[in-house]
Amino acid sequence: MSLKSLSFVMTDTCNAACGMCCFSCSPQKKTVLDKELVKDYIRQASELGTTDQIAFTGGEAIIYYDTLRECMEYAKSLGMSSTLVSNGFWGKNYDDGLKKISGLKEAGLKHISFSVDKFHQEYVPVESVRNAITIARRLGLLSAITLMDLKDGDSVYYSTENFRDLLYGCDLIVYPCFPAGEAKKQIPEDKFICECSSLSARCSFDNTITVLFDGTMMMCCSQFSRDIDIVKVGKFGETTLKQAIDNLNGNDFLYVLLHHGFGWYVELARSFGKKVREKCCVSCHLCYELFTDKDFIEKCRPFVEKEAQRLRVRHFIGA
Repeated sequence: MSLKSLSFVMTDTCNAACGMCCFSCSPQKKTVLDKELVKDYIRQASELGTTDQIAFTGGEAIIYYDTLRECMEYAKSLGMSSTLVSNGFWGKNYDDGLKKISGLKEAGLKHISFSVDKFHQEYVPVESVRNAITIARRLGLLSAITLMDLKDGDSVYYSTENFRDLLYGCDLIVYPCFPAGEAKKQIPEDKFICECSSLSARCSFDNTITVLFDGTMMMCCSQFSRDIDIVKVGKFGETTLKQAIDNLNGNDFLYVLLHHGFGWYVELARSFGKKVREKCCVSCHLCYELFTDKDFIEKCRPFVEKEAQRLRVRHFIGA
């Protein structure tokens, strides 16, 4: 793999404590990535020469505004732009919000996407988010508006009613809410939308390394990834970015997964007598159910190693 993007989940601090938050972020959480280490990994990404984009999210990364801006400025000094995911709480006062985001644009911010749905709006007033979206559009930074939904469709209805006039001209992305983090604790299982076929599901990996606020380095930003050992590629501050990429490329489980999709693993699991649901919320949901089963991991290991070897030989000879 060649690194396309480096993503930092900067903190588990958030002004909200949403009932579907995959990382259970809240105002009471205070973990923050060390900015000097963040800058060092940005330098490493620059030296690899395969990416020109750094992504920042949380929690709510903008709570630590000075740290965020300094990291963005450093990325810009190395020729890289930045993206940000936010809930828009900073739009409470339009002028203050405009000043903050103008500062981040000067520091190299290129795109902002917003998380809006009935879960977030329990904590972030609609008017604050409307101001934030308007500011992002004014500054040419608005990228996407994303929301989570359940079977009842209330979240989509709520968001489109409150933000309808601001949705035009940007991407609107609707995800099914997944049973991870707070959602697993607070939402009954029969409320989740499960329409992703297990046999045809593909990993959405996009050549990105993600650094979680607790220092875990992962090959994705999946809401389930903290509990899935095979997607972990290193430890922030201990594993270099090059080593993390090498760990990813040398991982037989991931190599087979990225080549075959989940169907190969689903059929293998069923041959062992393991029950695998026909449909899941998203492919990450299926990844969690398969690869947190340590017994399954050990049973399939020799099959995975053999298949990974076969695939690598085919790749080497160009077959």
